[in-house]
Amino acid sequence: MHNSVRFEITNQLSELSTIARVVSEFAAAQGLSSKGLYIINLVLDEIVTNIISYGFKDDRPHSIGIELGLEGPILSMEVTDDGHPFSIADAPGINVGLPLDERPIGGLGCHLVRKMMDEVHYERRAGCNHLRLTKNLDNLGPGSRGCSIHGGLD
Repeated sequence: MHNSVRFEITNQLSELSTIARVVSEFAAAQGLSSKGLYIINLVLDEIVTNIISYGFKDDRPHSIGIELGLEGPILSMEVTDDGHPFSIADAPGINVGLPLDERPIGGLGCHLVRKMMDEVHYERRAGCNHLRLTKNLDNLGPGSRGCSIHGGLD
């Protein structure tokens, strides 16, 4: 049994179904719980949707690389793209205490990713964004260990 999978998609929203299929196959092969599967799908859906929607200044095809790995209870994910620089670490926080109609639009997805994962690390290298995320699946409460965020834009 392989404990990692790497695949690429193009920057089309229709590719989200490819992610869901590969993640489902990976989760089944690894014996992950439905909650583990849900977390992976939610986080990748949010990240990749943002990359596709906001990451490119042109309409040309771009490749987005996704890698999933499992070492014991530690799930790791890496997403790479050649879009313009964006660090989730530098994304503004949101005030979830405000009523919905008073909240500014945007930022909730980044907030969810930071809360769902234990660690988020961003690096810009060789003209590409590299976003690495980890989650201890023995501790599946969203954000129950907090989140360490590393990296940022210079």
